[in-house]
Amino acid sequence: MLAVTIGMCLLVASVRRGGLGQRMLAVRSNERAAAAAAVDVRNVKLIAFGISAFIAGVAGTLYAYNFGSVSAARFDAITALGLIAFAYAGGITLVSGAIFAGLISTEALMPHALDKWLGISGNWILLFGGVLLIFTLLQHPEGVAGAFYKRVHRRPGRPASVDRRLVAPETEGAKP
Repeated sequence: MLAVTIGMCLLVASVRRGGLGQRMLAVRSNERAAAAAAVDVRNVKLIAFGISAFIAGVAGTLYAYNFGSVSAARFDAITALGLIAFAYAGGITLVSGAIFAGLISTEALMPHALDKWLGISGNWILLFGGVLLIFTLLQHPEGVAGAFYKRVHRRPGRPASVDRRLVAPETEGAKP
């Protein structure tokens, strides 16, 4: 199961780095601008849907293999909202965000470890997910992984809060 999961992460990372990934990012950013740049928005969306359906099918197969069966009773509204909250808190734009969200999700490694070692039940994990979601919405809208990525890949000698597009060209080289 771990090998298949790693394989899916590598597949998504390779698609994202390639030409298709660049077109997907362009469509996500601005459909009209992507269409003006000769990107076929309809085909990109269809391919993205196909890739996501394939990944969801593999995930469902692994879930059924792990638990022996799949039933709708295991997926209630609270569980679905919790998974969405953890996915957003992890960061929906990066593969590492999905990995982080998978580790802290309701039936994942971190809640299992907290239950075994500290006796903290699943309801507390959902509360933790809600608090983490609110904190992430307020402090890091790009998610935990996005904030970590920005911090690691910050250019030295330039504050993170300065946006170069907001500086007027005539004042850029002027001395005070």
